[in-house]
Amino acid sequence: MACAVSMPMVHKPLVPIHTFTPFSPEQTNALGRLPLLNRPDGAFVMAPSKDRILDAAERVVLRDGVMHLTLDAVAAEAQMSKGGLLYHFPSKDDLIRGMIRRLQDQFEADVKRFEAEDPNPVGRKGRAVLNAGFPAEPSETAKRSDRIAAALLAAIATNRLLLDDIREYSLKQEQELLNDGLDPVQAMIIHMAAEGLWLSSLFGLGRPSGKLRDQVIDRLREMTTGADTGTTVMTR
Repeated sequence: MACAVSMPMVHKPLVPIHTFTPFSPEQTNALGRLPLLNRPDGAFVMAPSKDRILDAAERVVLRDGVMHLTLDAVAAEAQMSKGGLLYHFPSKDDLIRGMIRRLQDQFEADVKRFEAEDPNPVGRKGRAVLNAGFPAEPSETAKRSDRIAAALLAAIATNRLLLDDIREYSLKQEQELLNDGLDPVQAMIIHMAAEGLWLSSLFGLGRPSGKLRDQVIDRLREMTTGADTGTTVMTR
C-alpha cells in the first residue's frame, strides 16, 4: 500500500489587491467626504450623480416650497433610492450645504473666466464680480437668482448656521476686492453696493430696475477703474 507523503505548507505573504490612498483636502468637497473632479481651470466639479441630486433639490424648492424639501422628496424627484441620496448627503443640512457650495463654485468659475479676459489688473476682480453677478442677458440673471434663492431660502428656513458658508465667501470676496489695486473705500463701496443689488433682487425689495439699474451697475464698473466718477449723470 502506497504511503502518502505529507508536504510542508508554505505560507506566502498576502498581496493586497489595492492600496487605499486618502484624498487630500483639496480633493474633497466641503463636507470632507467625497472626491470631486478637478477641472483644468482649478475649479472642483461635483460628480454627475451629486449634480443630479442638487438639481432635484432646487426643483423641489422652486416648485413646491422650502417646507417640502425633504430627503424623500428629493430622492423621488431625482428618481433614485433614498440610500443613494444618503450616500452623497447623509443629512438634510448636508444637502443644503451642498446646494450653497455648488452655487458658490459656479459663480467663482464665472468670475475667474471674466478675470482671464480682462487685461487691466486694476479693479479686475471687481469688474469680474459685476459681470458674473449681473449678466447682460436677463434670462441668465433670473436663472441664477432662482438657484441662489432656492439655496438661501432652504438654509434660512432650517438652520441659520448654514449661512456661514455664504458669510465666509462674502468676507473672502471683500478681502480680494480690497487687494484689487483700488482705494479701499472705493473698493468697499463697490462690494457693498453689489451685494445690496444682489440681495434686493433676491428678496424683491425696493431695488432699481430697468434703465436705472443698468446705470447703477455701469457706474460701479466705472469705479473699478479707479476713476473719479463725480456726479455726472450716465445715459445709455
